[in-house]
Amino acid sequence: MQPLRPDDPVRVAEYRLVARLGAGSTGCVFLGHGPRGDLVAVKVVRARLAQRRDHRERFALEIAAVRGIDPVYIAPVVDHDVDADEPWLATAYLPGLNLRQAVRTHGPAPAPSVRALGTALARALRSIHRAGTLHRDLTPSNLMLTPEGPRVVDFGIACPDGSATDTIPGSLLGTPGYIPPERIRDRVSDRAGDVFGFGALLFYAATGEGPFGSGSTQVLLYRTQFEEPRLDALRAALDRDPELFETIACCLAPDPEGRPTTEELVGRFTGVPATSRNRRLPEAVATSADHAGEAAPKGYGAWIAAFGRRAFFRLGLSTALLVVLNSSAPGRLRAAARRSVRLYGRSLLWPYRIPDGGNRRWFDRLNAAKDAVHLDSIRGLHALSGSCGGLLWTADPGGPVRSGRSGDGGDGSAQ
Repeated sequence: MQPLRPDDPVRVAEYRLVARLGAGSTGCVFLGHGPRGDLVAVKVVRARLAQRRDHRERFALEIAAVRGIDPVYIAPVVDHDVDADEPWLATAYLPGLNLRQAVRTHGPAPAPSVRALGTALARALRSIHRAGTLHRDLTPSNLMLTPEGPRVVDFGIACPDGSATDTIPGSLLGTPGYIPPERIRDRVSDRAGDVFGFGALLFYAATGEGPFGSGSTQVLLYRTQFEEPRLDALRAALDRDPELFETIACCLAPDPEGRPTTEELVGRFTGVPATSRNRRLPEAVATSADHAGEAAPKGYGAWIAAFGRRAFFRLGLSTALLVVLNSSAPGRLRAAARRSVRLYGRSLLWPYRIPDGGNRRWFDRLNAAKDAVHLDSIRGLHALSGSCGGLLWTADPGGPVRSGRSGDGGDGSAQ
């Protein structure tokens, strides 16, 4: 995440842009606030490309590709305008880090974590294919690791299932090292190509490198067509899970007919419950996801051996505030903390969700008085029950005080 540049827009439609999330050859992605304070990722097509009909069609296709997919596996579309002078797309902002960032920061994942990651990704890919879409760019950078579980992002080169060739004649779309050999050779995209990308992505998670090593675009394209994947490195990394090794190796088969289908992949990966609420991240990666946009936390070591060995509170997508108490909190609130889990030396009492909860800097200073915790945000001043986390009242700037629920601490939303 980077500050906005002088020539960056500060607003797109009703979305106020506050930071840069990334940029590519076709456009830039910004972090923005919606009209209700919710965080969104806004992708804006570059002005020089907006005048080209093929790029507008490609952008419209990206939007259509996402709409039919179960939102539990992706960043769902919030809003868009294909006909704007500079077409744009707003999706839900996913706090966290991508797989490439996770591996570079914490090192390759151990076998149990790779298996759990494969479980989630296999279901995501099945949902994508059931929606009639081919992703065509499954890479470590396009798999976000969030506190709610892995999410597939960037459908910029997705196409309808059944398309005979790449959408732009003479082009080769994708990331070298993750493009299947048949697409390089014949420019053909199908479900088996996504399965190849699936295998290459898990190969990277386990080894820290793609199945054909590193090198220039030309080198990687050559190796993909004429050399075998470097399975010795994968075998060494997954020596305690030969079944997982065989599954990934089958996904990387040069012949598309030798690769499993997405339905078969789901059957091969077991061990993680089907609902997204039960998906959990390794401790070090979840910690980094929780601190997305802040300085990278230090001293957490390598990935924990399996998903689910960390006791953490699940965050709502970019809206959860984890309220903690320090040593200056009143005694009656500290007493409640004895029943809570420990979070890096601080006691976690309850989660409280408000529309602008994704920006942590607004909650650096909490004020505890009697049995209430007070905090402010761009939405106003909030008073929360110290015993259950329910909203007692909220006061918008210049507006009246409004009562809220203080019963069970459910979502704490203002009433």
